[in-house]
Amino acid sequence: MSRFKEYDYNQTVMLPVDFKQQILPGTFDYSLHYLVDNELDLSLFNSKFRNDDNGSPAYDPAILLKIVLLAYSRGVTSSRKIEALCRENVVFMAISADSHPHFTTIAEFISGSSEQIDDLFGQVLMTCDALGLIGKEMFADHGFRARDPRFATASRHKAKEPPRPKTSKTLFTAQDFHADLEKQTCICPAGKTMWLKCSRARIKSHIFMQFMGHQADCDGCRLRLKCLRNPGPKAARQVHILLGRAKMETDKTNPIERMKQKIDTAFGRHTYSQRLGIVEPVFGNLRETLGLRRFSLRGRTKVDAQWKLMTMIHNIFKIHRYGWAL
Repeated sequence: MSRFKEYDYNQTVMLPVDFKQQILPGTFDYSLHYLVDNELDLSLFNSKFRNDDNGSPAYDPAILLKIVLLAYSRGVTSSRKIEALCRENVVFMAISADSHPHFTTIAEFISGSSEQIDDLFGQVLMTCDALGLIGKEMFADHGFRARDPRFATASRHKAKEPPRPKTSKTLFTAQDFHADLEKQTCICPAGKTMWLKCSRARIKSHIFMQFMGHQADCDGCRLRLKCLRNPGPKAARQVHILLGRAKMETDKTNPIERMKQKIDTAFGRHTYSQRLGIVEPVFGNLRETLGLRRFSLRGRTKVDAQWKLMTMIHNIFKIHRYGWAL
């Protein structure tokens, strides 16, 4: 007859845990802990709090920052999962000093600290620079391919979008709207006054004056089908009145222009071809190694802050591996 090891749930085990001893020198956790406590200036978070005399004490931004960055380094961006790690994972319990912040506190810290995260990103870069991890010789020029004749036919090799179905209806154009540029007013074909959305809006190389129809006027308009390409329930007509071309001013002395001149040389083009092996691995590391495949926030400002947290982790790993001998 088969035999198995005996077990008993009715027993108690006392496990003394020294949180400080869980953050071991030589680990990423230790480097992160040291960086936040000794290299970063977190006083910029003080302006967010108004609890000097009233209210309960807030969680220390250093604790929240360590928790979030450590979670991101393991591919965890969900605030609920981060809260669970602080209760179940010994390393997270140690680095948070067993403080157990609620997931709403973690979420608000990330989404409401865009300005502070932007500053912290710069501080981490300055730490990399102080450790000699930045070459200071090249930086990205996203307009290079547009100036390189070798990429003039690149668009023909891209997958073509299926043609949109043609509609038989003819929509009103900007010429059908009566605009007074001096008074900055506009009357739609139905005789309704539109409101000024922007007096000078730049779209690529042109300047437009933008007008928008009032929602109440557009909802019941008899010309709605001739005015809107997609006459949904909450759609209102917007019209762009051309003012002229934008002045293309270029300063040949600014860093961007100097970089363009540098890259457009034969040696610069050769150097730019190394981008595939220099820049792209950053995205591969974030996606495949760290598991950071998507953003969990919405809105450009919040997504930008979350992106800076992700790239901050990439730079902190560089500090941990190549900057410090801890």
